Amino acid sequence: MGRRLLYVTSLWSSFEDIILNGASTAPKGMPAFTKVIEELIRRDYKIDCIFYTDRKLSSERVLINHATYKKIDVIDIIGLNQKKGIVKLFFRIIDYFKVFRSIDKAMHLNSYDFVYGHGMISDAARWVSGKYKVPFGQRVYGDIFWDLYEQKGLIYAILSDFTRYFTYRKRKEFLLITDDGTNGDKTYNLLGGKHPKCQMYFWLNGIDRQSFPQVTLPCSFENIAINIQIPFLLYVARITSWKGQIHAVDVLYHLKQKGIHVNLFLAGQLDDLKYFNKIMTEAAIRGVEDQIKYLGAMSQGDIFKLSKLTVAALSLYDISNLGNVFHELLSYGTIIISKNDGSLDRFITTGKNGFLVDDMASAANIVEVLINDNDLVKTIRKNALKTSIERMETWDIRADKEIKLIESAIDRYGI
Repeated sequence: MGRRLLYVTSLWSSFEDIILNGASTAPKGMPAFTKVIEELIRRDYKIDCIFYTDRKLSSERVLINHATYKKIDVIDIIGLNQKKGIVKLFFRIIDYFKVFRSIDKAMHLNSYDFVYGHGMISDAARWVSGKYKVPFGQRVYGDIFWDLYEQKGLIYAILSDFTRYFTYRKRKEFLLITDDGTNGDKTYNLLGGKHPKCQMYFWLNGIDRQSFPQVTLPCSFENIAINIQIPFLLYVARITSWKGQIHAVDVLYHLKQKGIHVNLFLAGQLDDLKYFNKIMTEAAIRGVEDQIKYLGAMSQGDIFKLSKLTVAALSLYDISNLGNVFHELLSYGTIIISKNDGSLDRFITTGKNGFLVDDMASAANIVEVLINDNDLVKTIRKNALKTSIERMETWDIRADKEIKLIESAIDRYGI
C-alpha cells in the first residue's frame, strides 16, 4: 500500500453524485476537483476524505459504486452554516472549529503522510497537521477577495471570510492557487506580507483532450431528455450570482427585438435558488422565459455534445471568466462569447478565435452574425481549438505536477 493522505475538500458537484448517490459514471462538472485525487488513487495512495458543504445535507448515507472512488474512505461530511450578513462571521468561526475537530479526530486515530486541504476553510488542517508533525499543503480556486478589496477595502474583504487571511498568510508546505483571472497572485502578495510563509504556485488548470464521437442530431444525453432546437446558446456554470447567467437574459431579449428566436440552455449545479428565481423572473419580464431551460449539472461528455451543436457558449461572469469552464469549452473548439473584462486577453482575440464584448447588445449582434455565416463559425471553432492545443497542458501533465508538490513535501519531512 502506498502513502496515506488526508484529503479535506468541499463536496463539489463533481463529488456529490459519486459519494452520496452511488453514481458509477464519470463525475459531472469540471475536472479540476477530481483529476488529481483520481490520479493519486491510481498511484496506490490511500485516501481518507473529509468533505464539507454549505448545502443542506439530508439523512443520506455515503453510497459509492464508482470503481475508482470505492478505494477512498469517507471519514466525515460536515454541514456548514448558511448564514449571510454580519452574523456570517460568527458562524464561520463555528464552522472553522467543526472542520478543525473532524480533522483532529481523524489524525488522532490514523497516521498520515500528508494532509491536503482544498478551499479556504480547509486551513483548519494547518493547525492540526502541525500538532501531529505532518506536512500540510493547500489548494484554492477562484475567489472574490481581490474584487471585495478593490470595492470595499482591506478590512471588509478580510472580515467577509477570515479563513482567507489564514490561507494566504500562514505557514504551510505550499499554496497552489488557480490562475483564473480572480487575482489570487495579487491576494497572496497583499496578505502574505514582505516575508511570505510558504511557496506559492499560480497555475492554470489542465484540460482533457479526449476523443469524442462525431455529434449529429438526433443525439442522446445521460440521465436527461433534451429537446434540441437549433439555434441555441449554451451557458455552463454553477447557478450562483457572480456567474452572471442573468446577463444572458439580456442577450435573448436583444435577439428577440431583432426577430431572432434562440433558446438558452443553462448547465451547472444549482447553488443559489434565489438567484435562479431572479433569472427566471427577469426572463418573464423580458418575454423570453419560455426560451430558457435549466439542465442541471451535466457530464463532460454531454457538455461536449452541446458545445458542438450550440451557436456559441456565453461566459458573462461578473468577476473573471478565465476558469475551468472556459478551458474545457475552448478545448472542444467552442465559440465563446465573453465579457471583455481583461481576464481572457491572453487567450481570445475577438473575431479570430472567440469574441469579447462590452455589452449584451454586442453579444446579440455576434450571435446574429454566427447564425447566418457558417464559414465564420468553422473558422472560429478551428482557431479556438488551435489556441487550446498551443496554450494548455493536459490533465495528465497538470495532475502529475501537483502530485510532485505533494511528494516533495513528504520527502522534506523524511516520511
